[in-house]
Amino acid sequence: MKQVFDPLRKSWVRATPEEVVRQTWIQRMVEELHYPKELLAVEKELKALPHLEHEVSLPLRRIDLLSFMKSADGIKPLLLIECKESELTHEAMDQAISYNHYVKAPFVAIVNHSQIRFRSNGAEMSRLPSYHELIEALHG
Repeated sequence: MKQVFDPLRKSWVRATPEEVVRQTWIQRMVEELHYPKELLAVEKELKALPHLEHEVSLPLRRIDLLSFMKSADGIKPLLLIECKESELTHEAMDQAISYNHYVKAPFVAIVNHSQIRFRSNGAEMSRLPSYHELIEALHG
């Protein structure tokens, strides 16, 4: 069984096609787009997210990637990403948006090996902004 090292979970994980996409994006986000590694969560159940830990009626869902931002209240969700091994469909974006109903990140994206669909305020673009661009967009 082929494995890939996940620097966020600090462990070897099974190299499924979706996991390879996830690890590729983690590397891009940290190295190229300057997302702080310590503010990224990978493969977390909703109930394991710090800002949702006291919610009682959460569905059993796992988010692929979630970037947080620091705030006066601690950390808050910034960007939810759903990773796909195949084509980025309307259904995939709907899935990410449905997860975000609970997470409440201001930005949502779906990604595969070569494509990005990033959504902000209903508008979509085909690139993933840097961490600093997202923070600036929120705080003007």
